[in-house]
Amino acid sequence: MSRPPPPASPRPAGGLHPGAGGSSPGGMTEDQIILFTRFALVFGALIWGRWRCDLVAFTALLAGVVLGGVPAKSAFEGFGHPATLVAALVLVVSAGLTRAGVVMLITRRFVAAGRFLGSHIASWARSAASSRPS
Repeated sequence: MSRPPPPASPRPAGGLHPGAGGSSPGGMTEDQIILFTRFALVFGALIWGRWRCDLVAFTALLAGVVLGGVPAKSAFEGFGHPATLVAALVLVVSAGLTRAGVVMLITRRFVAAGRFLGSHIASWARSAASSRPS
């Protein structure tokens, strides 16, 4: 007895998955272009450093909600995640240590003014390599 041939693939002829957004094979959809443009703008603003990082991130989230990339009902669910809270606490503690002068005290202890940056990097690399477990 011979078996019947397998059913045809549900994919369209261009190799795109159904509902992929109608771009050409190998190209990006409109949603992907908008997403990567937003990523580039956020990374550019963070690297530029003119605005605080939390304001850049919050503005990007609001832009995502307004432009429709992020559902409004779930836009702020990430703020309740423990990792977000830990990151916020690390930022608060580091800002407090910087303002209290603890960071400068530690820096003066470990950074000699007469040495070049390359020698600092080499000494830290040596200490990290020697403290690595075998």
